[in-house]
Amino acid sequence: MKERRIISLFLALFLMLQLLALPAWATEAETLEEPAEESVEETAEVEEIPEPDVVRPPELVCKGAMLVELNSNTTVYELNADERLYPASLTKIMTCLVALERGNLTDEVEVDGSLFDGMDADASVVGLLPGEKISLEELLYCLMVPSGNDASLVVADHIAGSVEAFVEIMNQKAQELGCNGTHFMNPDGLHDDNHYTTARDMITMTKAALQSETFRTICGTASHEVPETNASSSRMIYTTNYFMSSIITGKYYWDKVSGVKTGFTTPAGRCLVTLVEEDDFSYLSVVLGCETPYDENGEPVYGHFTESRKLLEYGLENFTFVSVLSHLNPIAQVPVSSGKVNSVVIAPAEDLSALLPAEYDPGKIDVSYTLRDGEALQAPLSADEAVGTITVTYDGKEVGKTDARTISAVERNAILATPTKDDPAFLRLVPIVIIVVAFLLLVIAQVNRRKSRKRRKRRR
Repeated sequence: MKERRIISLFLALFLMLQLLALPAWATEAETLEEPAEESVEETAEVEEIPEPDVVRPPELVCKGAMLVELNSNTTVYELNADERLYPASLTKIMTCLVALERGNLTDEVEVDGSLFDGMDADASVVGLLPGEKISLEELLYCLMVPSGNDASLVVADHIAGSVEAFVEIMNQKAQELGCNGTHFMNPDGLHDDNHYTTARDMITMTKAALQSETFRTICGTASHEVPETNASSSRMIYTTNYFMSSIITGKYYWDKVSGVKTGFTTPAGRCLVTLVEEDDFSYLSVVLGCETPYDENGEPVYGHFTESRKLLEYGLENFTFVSVLSHLNPIAQVPVSSGKVNSVVIAPAEDLSALLPAEYDPGKIDVSYTLRDGEALQAPLSADEAVGTITVTYDGKEVGKTDARTISAVERNAILATPTKDDPAFLRLVPIVIIVVAFLLLVIAQVNRRKSRKRRKRRR
């Protein structure tokens, strides 16, 4: 009778455990199956081409330079990119950027003639007159196209209430952009030993300014008619960027150029930031501290145009976009912990092209990934879930990065998973634990009763 009671308790326990754990146990076979899909190589496959020829970058005659392809954010060339140098009128790129962010183009601005007191007689001006009323938009054309220093002072005073306050804003903006090698003393770029920047910082500031379509339009203007004002008849202004116009000289005209700004002082030398857009390429270059030699005819050669063209043609002629990742092509099969399957395939979140040398070496392309959870992912996972980062390098240098996403979902396995108090699996295990403990207590009680009866029999 006692043995039957114990056997009945065992059977009851077994049935209850079956009913409570059925959802997890029913898929145990699925959990133990190995995925049929073969492991994917981590290295991108690129069509083999002949051994590449090494293309040498140009030897520039300047103090600092940089070339960046904007669509891929790839630095193609740099020379003394972090050396502090004088920017001259490249300063007006920041002046224009701050004015666009803080002013309204339709603002009517009255020119304060006292702003021009003490201005260098050789400074570039557009002839603004005291008391003249002109819109902020027209002032920005006067600032950027003919590089009017008088316009820069009027803009600064209008935006900040004083030139000094405006310069403080310029420096704050430079810091916000991460331009730690830059310090401004004025809004026009006239020489001051404490007014400096770097080639890298000039690229950063110009990239920020190019986010504005208004800036793109103004800095890409070759000639502009300033409407009549209360103090002046209409006037034509012409760009100092001879890449964009042949009106003054056709010697440097280049139809691929769509901006940005020239600069010159004797201490700074000739400076130029240039934007070239052709096909899929968008190149931004900067040259600082270029020379002005003379040719065999005794004519001056403006080095900021010659050196910039060398640099930009190097980029256009020697680099190409290569598809290195496709969202349709998985890159790896990675382990999954606590899942109903023990691995999942990951793929790039998007197609990715990299700017590489035209004669690139496919063997130097490497694709790697890092997972957010370490060496193995933790279930549950949904399909198309971002689980890490995929990085592409060429010759050891990063050329692209995107999210790693799962191809399929992975459900959590309640038995294999480590339960937590907030986990539904844990809540399902609680009654099982209670039943097991209760059963063990019953068994112990039965055993104790039997021992007790045996002791009483012995005493009799």
